Amino acid sequence: MVRGDEPPDSDVDLMVVSDLDLFDIGPALDILQKAFDREIDIELHTPEEWARMAVSFRGPRKVGYRAD
Repeated sequence: MVRGDEPPDSDVDLMVVSDLDLFDIGPALDILQKAFDREIDIELHTPEEWARMAVSFRGPRKVGYRAD
């Protein structure tokens, strides 16, 4: 969707880093799917999982943004 050349049936991939579970973010996910008129595939990670992933992919440094 960023480039504007996606086919009409393409989905949106969304990564969420949070302590919430899928049931907590389900209503927001429904709103996004309706707003984009696309299926949204979500990849949900806890902050701890994300920290481990960031270290394994990029080396030990702070990555990301936290919204409170």
